[in-house]
Amino acid sequence: MRKALYIIGGLVLVFLLLGGILPFFFRDKIDASLKAQINRSVNAHVDYQRLGLSLFRHFPALTLRLENLLVINKEPFAGDTLLHCKAIDVGVDVLKAIRGEIEITRLYLIEPRIFVQVRQDGKASWDITLPDTARAAATETPAETTATAFKIGLRRYEIQNAYITYRDSSLEVYTRLIDLTHTGKGDLTQDELLFRTETQIAQLFFTYGDISYFSGQSLKAGIDLDMNFPANRYSLRRGDIQINALPLSLSGTVSLPDTIRTLLDLRFAAPSASLKELLSLIPAAYKRGYESLSTEGTLRLEGYVQGELRDTLLPSFGLTLSIEKGRIQYKDLPQPIQQLELRLKVENAASTLESLQVKVDTFLMQAGNTTLQAKAQTLGLSQMKIQAHTQGKGTLSDFASALPLGYEARGRFEIDAKVEGIYAEKKLPSVEGKFLLKEGYIKLAEFPTPVEALEIDFVAESPEGLPSRTVATLRRLYAVVAGEAIEASLTLQNLEALNYAVSLRGGADLGAWTRIFPIESTEVAGKVQIDLTTQGSREALEKHDYTRLPTRGTLTLQNLSYRSPQLPQGLTIAQATLTFTPQYLLLKGYKGTLGRSDIALDGRLENYLGYILRDEKVSGNLNLLSSRLDLNEWISSDTTSASTPSEADTTAASEVVVVPANIDFIFQAQIGEMLYEKMIFRNARGRIIVRDQAVRLEGFEMEGFGGKFALSGSYIAPTKSSARWDMEFRLQNVQIEEVTPHFQTMQRLAPIVKSTQGRVNLLLNAGSALQPDFLPVLSTLSGKGQAEVLQAVVQGSASLKALSDAAKMPQLNTLRLNNTIIRFKIQNGELQVEPFTVRAGELSMDVKGVTRLDQTIAYDIGIEVPGGWAQSFLQAATLPLQAPSTIRLIAELGGTLAQPKVLRIRPAGGTATAGEAVSARLEEEKAKLEAEARRRKDSLEAALRAKEDSLRRALEEKKRAEEERLRREAEERRRQEEERLRREAEERRRQEEERLRRQAEEEKKKKEEELKKKLPFPR
Repeated sequence: MRKALYIIGGLVLVFLLLGGILPFFFRDKIDASLKAQINRSVNAHVDYQRLGLSLFRHFPALTLRLENLLVINKEPFAGDTLLHCKAIDVGVDVLKAIRGEIEITRLYLIEPRIFVQVRQDGKASWDITLPDTARAAATETPAETTATAFKIGLRRYEIQNAYITYRDSSLEVYTRLIDLTHTGKGDLTQDELLFRTETQIAQLFFTYGDISYFSGQSLKAGIDLDMNFPANRYSLRRGDIQINALPLSLSGTVSLPDTIRTLLDLRFAAPSASLKELLSLIPAAYKRGYESLSTEGTLRLEGYVQGELRDTLLPSFGLTLSIEKGRIQYKDLPQPIQQLELRLKVENAASTLESLQVKVDTFLMQAGNTTLQAKAQTLGLSQMKIQAHTQGKGTLSDFASALPLGYEARGRFEIDAKVEGIYAEKKLPSVEGKFLLKEGYIKLAEFPTPVEALEIDFVAESPEGLPSRTVATLRRLYAVVAGEAIEASLTLQNLEALNYAVSLRGGADLGAWTRIFPIESTEVAGKVQIDLTTQGSREALEKHDYTRLPTRGTLTLQNLSYRSPQLPQGLTIAQATLTFTPQYLLLKGYKGTLGRSDIALDGRLENYLGYILRDEKVSGNLNLLSSRLDLNEWISSDTTSASTPSEADTTAASEVVVVPANIDFIFQAQIGEMLYEKMIFRNARGRIIVRDQAVRLEGFEMEGFGGKFALSGSYIAPTKSSARWDMEFRLQNVQIEEVTPHFQTMQRLAPIVKSTQGRVNLLLNAGSALQPDFLPVLSTLSGKGQAEVLQAVVQGSASLKALSDAAKMPQLNTLRLNNTIIRFKIQNGELQVEPFTVRAGELSMDVKGVTRLDQTIAYDIGIEVPGGWAQSFLQAATLPLQAPSTIRLIAELGGTLAQPKVLRIRPAGGTATAGEAVSARLEEEKAKLEAEARRRKDSLEAALRAKEDSLRRALEEKKRAEEERLRREAEERRRQEEERLRREAEERRRQEEERLRRQAEEEKKKKEEELKKKLPFPR
């Protein structure tokens, strides 16, 4: 006996040792084979952290585990994570693996996170398999990576704790499954089999279009399928589904006779369900007091889907739901919902939804003495025939005492609404209805502040759905919140003529309102006071007849604070007043903060009623005053990096923004200090004019970079395809080393500036057409400019080093520029630099050339070399000549901006000999003197032009200021004249009314006297 135990123990030990050791012999082979198969099969970035093998995890299969598997899409879903899985276990047949053939028999997905989506054009993110041609190309790999073939012999799979999101933009479908566990068992290698599945979903969300069908319900399902693969027929042997607490049975078959059609014959029912289980489908009811709920009544729920599903054709379907003699009682509430009746039928017998019929024969519910009932039916979809009638009368407290609403409600209400007719794209049904609420009171349990004294009186009528006969009147809306009362009324008559009247007055504590009606992730506080009345019509708006558009009122804000995910920096308004008149809105006294910036605003908006109601042109002006404006708060972290220099001369916009034609607006700003990335500007002022579908920047000036910076120009965009920009930049007496780090474009086109220190005046005019994605059309990019280098030193430049090494002249490593004017043009995709002169020690150099968009360069550098230095160069060039006192050499600089190189150095005059170069020296000296004379002349002309430009800008600014003053004075005179005429008209009206009143009194007295005389007895 002991010997037998030793033998058995020894076999077990050997088996365990083999189970632990054998996987290591196969791991590398399987890893290589798996990666080769993935590369041949999918068009995506696939990676996993670790591959492991075990014989014990899912015995008797050899288990291959991929830990932290990640699948990331390529175009057109580049960067989207299709799958992230904590682990995937793949069970492999051991004996076949030993023979070199890998057959997968089991599959386990552990905590997968799956995000799949479909674009508008139908492209799906899960479609990552390579086409056959790609696979064929991929198979042309070394034999050792493709020796092992994979086969699928799946008999069991399992998904544990999955989170799955599916978004289909082409069908407007959104589905999300939270905490999904699913198992499937069956030998899928067989032609016919019984396949068993079990599914649990903690929360199910499903939205189609704008309608949410599931919003957090749980689901359990046990489905057994008889699967016939040769016939493509699948029959339900068991179909048990439970949604929240509602059990459903499912039966029927699904057939796929070909690749086009799907034949459905499915039926579902809830034969043993109760009213309580049906109510569990409502998430709020399911979560609040559901366990203590008792119900009575009979419930019938059944439906079917039958027919062919193909392309846009749908099978017929139907659903019937009825509740009779229903009663609902929550244990903790004093009274029940009783007399609950519902008869609902949904049916679509044809292959399109145009025959869809929804019919509610009866809906009735009663709580205490309050009854609510309705009937409705619809037929069709694009031309929907609709007939509905809803009635109710009683108190809100009856419903609050019968249903777990989560808030206290009181008040007497009455509702009576009818809808009848056709609802289509250009047709509306007739509507008639009213809603009354008096002595209303609403208080949420979690918020201490109630809505009190609530009154609503609303009536509406639209006979035959005609806009011309439509009347909607909110006769009274009144509420008191936190001691502040607010009252409103609204009347709309004849939507074609657009006759309206609005009244709104009262105050509101915004903090109290948002505690009652919270806005997600938003903080609001502050006091609002409003007193506004307005009325008018479309005709009066068209004619700008302000006498028939009486509007008056004010809106006052105090201690307002606002913060939201869209505005995390926060906004405060210490105080502000908005005044309403028929002609304009007037903003005064706005003081507050925007993030870390202080803001003061005032302005005026003309024809705002026409803009709001008729989309007419609106005009106005707004003035901003700030002592410190920090723009860094508004720079997206996605577009900036602490390690990357900023670029102030590029735009982060992703597409052209069309400037509306109906806006005429002037925005004027004056800012003491403005921060943008690492740049600090002071005393910034200027204005932006939005007019004629263009945005123009005028007179924008500020101090920065150790000098002054000015900017003007325009952005014109009447359409996305016809946009362009034109700008003028002026830098005056700025430090080159301060400017350079902030202008990436300058560094790319002229990297020598990174090695330059000094001061410069810069003028640049540039412009181009814009593509719809806001990028410039390079073929239209043009510009010109002038840099006046007041004083600068250039050291360590790559171009200078290449020139110095080639010419064997160390002096060329350092350049000095004083009062040097450099003119350049941007044309045909090139930066063209006109000739200018610089000095390197005792050497004088003339520079001209081109920088292209592909970063290649072509520059000619003329060097005046003293004879002593030139002699060594002539000897190196095997020219046994004695150099004259000076000689002129030409260095041809090529290559790229990043790697410049000297192509050759030759004597001036092209291919001439050095002797000829010496003999031509006199002519060159003459040309040099003429060039110096031209340079001095150009410098003088530039100074005169700068002075002329300065005087011109001063005159233009003075002219604009005078025009603005005259406009304001004219506007003030116009307002005063209108006010005078209004007062005179009012006075004449009052005098006329007084005259008519006195005349009427006199006539009355006269008639009384005559009557007294006729009476037979005295009075």
